[in-house]
Amino acid sequence: MAKAYLVAVYYKIHDEEKLKNYGADALPAMMANGGTALARGTNISEIEGVPPERAVVVEFESVEAAQKAYTTVKPIRLRRKNSKEVWTACYL
Repeated sequence: MAKAYLVAVYYKIHDEEKLKNYGADALPAMMANGGTALARGTNISEIEGVPPERAVVVEFESVEAAQKAYTTVKPIRLRRKNSKEVWTACYL
């Protein structure tokens, strides 16, 4: 079975502290669902287009495992959504 990669791209971070708190909750939830963090950070070089302020890449054994992890983290995201700490996109 092919591996799957969840890519979270943070285009605009409005509140670093709230994002840090979100990460403290969300990343362990991803790991508990079989995720392996491959890359996390802000040192992003422009190759084409405007680079985001931060990006995270998490590897999973399957698309199903990635979807399950994303679903597990969704309540954490929704709980923090009203705080408007980031403008983000997530891809699978």
